[in-house]
Amino acid sequence: MSDNKPPITLSTTLDPWEQQPDETPRKHGQFVTYRDLGRTRTLRKAADELQLHAVTVRKAAARFRWRERADAWDRHLDRLYEAGWVEERRKAAESDAKILGAAIGK
Repeated sequence: MSDNKPPITLSTTLDPWEQQPDETPRKHGQFVTYRDLGRTRTLRKAADELQLHAVTVRKAAARFRWRERADAWDRHLDRLYEAGWVEERRKAAESDAKILGAAIGK
């Protein structure tokens, strides 16, 4: 891969963490490895995990916008977690209301 290739343009119809039109399955798999390292991810950790030279990983990360896409992934997970938490709180409140209603009725 040449150093002078510009970063890819992310598709407007795909989530940023999905395989992009200009991204091979192999390159996307490398991104997924980086993404799945979690919030403490680093390019160094990805290079170690992928068993690739750090420069190779740094070039791929720049070209395929790994940091930006991983940040979008983290925000997505945050929204899912928050939605799940809100639903659990709603269920708990509903359960509490039923118990309270039964207690008042006695």
